[in-house]
Amino acid sequence: MTDEKRTLAGSGREHRVFEADSTVEAPFTGARGGRATTTWGQRDTWLTLEANRPHTARFQVPLLVEVPAGRSLRDVLGVVSQVTERHEGLRTVFVGGGDGGVPDQQVLRSGTLPVRVAEAGRPTAPEVTRLVADLTARAGTPPADRAVDFAVLTRGGAPAWLVASLSHLTVDAVAADLLAQECAHLLKGGDAAALPPIVNQPLDHAAFEQSPRGRAILDTALASWEKGLREVPWSLFRTPVDAEAEADTEPRYPCVSLYSKGTGTRVRKAAGALGVSPSAVYLAAAAAALGRAAEVESCSLVITCSNRWLPRTVGYLGCVAQQGLLTLPALGHSLHGLVREVWPRVLGLPRTSMWDPASLYRLLCPSGQGTRPALDQYVNVLQEPDPVFPEDIAEPADGDFVLRENPPIASTLLRFGLNIRTDGGDVAIRFFSDRRYVPAHLQEQIVLNIHALLRDCADQDVRSL
Repeated sequence: MTDEKRTLAGSGREHRVFEADSTVEAPFTGARGGRATTTWGQRDTWLTLEANRPHTARFQVPLLVEVPAGRSLRDVLGVVSQVTERHEGLRTVFVGGGDGGVPDQQVLRSGTLPVRVAEAGRPTAPEVTRLVADLTARAGTPPADRAVDFAVLTRGGAPAWLVASLSHLTVDAVAADLLAQECAHLLKGGDAAALPPIVNQPLDHAAFEQSPRGRAILDTALASWEKGLREVPWSLFRTPVDAEAEADTEPRYPCVSLYSKGTGTRVRKAAGALGVSPSAVYLAAAAAALGRAAEVESCSLVITCSNRWLPRTVGYLGCVAQQGLLTLPALGHSLHGLVREVWPRVLGLPRTSMWDPASLYRLLCPSGQGTRPALDQYVNVLQEPDPVFPEDIAEPADGDFVLRENPPIASTLLRFGLNIRTDGGDVAIRFFSDRRYVPAHLQEQIVLNIHALLRDCADQDVRSL
């Protein structure tokens, strides 16, 4: 940086723009600061990051908010200052930890955030996403690094996009959407007083988890996991197919995606007829296809849960998403029968999805070997408004699909990960795996079988494939 700067004054703050490297400082002064233990969600994410270093950039959550015409750089910086002062998670650093330990959270009461400014021209939304990665994605960051990196992309010198790379330690998908909505409201000139009052910050949430109510939630979760795995032990891809042959085969963690036109509409129709949430249909199809590929008649699935079921977590800007356990004693139903079996178990998932990592891992691995001994799979169903088809894929006709090979995953502790994303009309199915446990040829078979079940679910009671 150079000493040459210009001052943007506004809202009682002074923002310094360093012309030599196009960096802006956005000051903040919050209501409080302090140091405390991390939350369960933060600890869970921390262990994942530690296990995957230096390949942690994929755990950054992007923020993209279009800046309305006529707003100045000063206006945008004011919004950055406002949201940072409002949300303690945005001014948190993580201190301590290392060597398998977990850090504390340290909330800074005051300071400045560096905000990069870069000319972007007229990019498309996917190009903006790539620019966010180029500008702010961080890999292998030190424990005390910032929870957020903000940047402003300009068009002809005028602010066009407010973007950020947010650590998963700070936000989950729901929290990122909440922050984007707040930024959009403020950038449009909305009154900060009109935003919902904050009743829960990460410091408060950590204290709640250590309270008698929090300990009762933890005890319920641990008892539910123990009961579920007694009923249906781990069964999906638990045995290496040929570890010696596959260990050195590249790519080690291949990934495929299937994009389907109109299948989300069919799922919603089937869910309505059956009186269940669409999530139950997606999870039943996933369980049926995974069970057939693994040649098992029952299974336990680890399901990503948003954990927004407590009033204190509804508008919480923090990371509370964790994994719940879905046990299915029998997969031999027709699809509609399996959906009816899945639905009440989905309603019970919250009982299993809020836990302290150390306590759960002691339960799952009493011998104490490893930090994440059993949570080596997940299924995640996301229902969101964003289109599921990438811009570089021409959308097919209704009922058709596109299957493509993705870049492999750099590192993972998982045997497999399955993401099903829908905007309510279309569906994207993404599957990656460790080829020592899931042979590469099974990946395509699994996603095609899930798609076949979902495609036909509204028309007939499809037999499990």
